[in-house]
Amino acid sequence: MTQQKKWAEETKSAARRIGIGVATAVVTSATIYFLGFNRSKPAVSSTEVKKNTIRVWKQYVQAENMLQPRHDTVFARTVRGELTMEESRNQDSLTSENFIREINTLRETPDIDKDLSILLTDRIEYKRQEMDFSRYYIDRFIVFRDSLMTNDYRNYLIKELNDLNNGRRSSATERLGRNIEEQAAALEKKYKYPFRIKDFHFNDLYQSIKAARQAEVGPKSDLPDLN
Repeated sequence: MTQQKKWAEETKSAARRIGIGVATAVVTSATIYFLGFNRSKPAVSSTEVKKNTIRVWKQYVQAENMLQPRHDTVFARTVRGELTMEESRNQDSLTSENFIREINTLRETPDIDKDLSILLTDRIEYKRQEMDFSRYYIDRFIVFRDSLMTNDYRNYLIKELNDLNNGRRSSATERLGRNIEEQAAALEKKYKYPFRIKDFHFNDLYQSIKAARQAEVGPKSDLPDLN
């Protein structure tokens, strides 16, 4: 065998060894992938979802019940003159932002019921809308306070602004209450656990607003018999 043929045979042999090694590595990698990493996560049991849902619900109730007292504290300090309107606006916004972060953390808890996740998502959106209007209210109040208008006209504008604010807050409370009632009823039916709106401190206010709204609308009249 010539030297050239010998090198050719050795080159072919080396190529075969490399090819076999690469093929073995590919097969091994594929085997590991399909037997291990590619396996889907085991399904979460309904018991685990129920446990997580109840725990997050309780945390949400606690967070909601702590929210209004924090806003009330900012308002009281403003009335006492401890905070300027500008400082009040900033403190109130900070309180809302902290609440949104807390609710978002609860919403991202793994393996909770989708109805609770929807409720928390809606709550975040509602709170953002409340923040926008709260900032608008305080900004307008500052404009009226600092304007060169008569006291009577200023007081008239502030009264109009307060009426608008009170109406907006009532509507926000009613919307939140109705959403909680709807989602809580679905959760209670599903898990046989008392998800109740009465756990929330704002429930008394909500029930009074709802009753007043129903009184305005009046009882539903029966449809006429067309037969």
